[in-house]
Amino acid sequence: MQDMTISEILRDPLIRQVLHADGTSLTSFARLLKTAARERRARQMDENAGDDAMQFLPTTSLSTH
Repeated sequence: MQDMTISEILRDPLIRQVLHADGTSLTSFARLLKTAARERRARQMDENAGDDAMQFLPTTSLSTH
């Protein structure tokens, strides 16, 4: 099963019914989803940046004789 896009989530009739029952506006829910997606992307980029930095660490120790 593939994850739904934000656009698909916002158009889904069942999700709209739940939002209505909870008293949550579509606008505020869309804002929440977009903020969460943005924060997730930023966190993934930070984690990937750390992985890239590991490539430049020396794998052997340098000794001075």
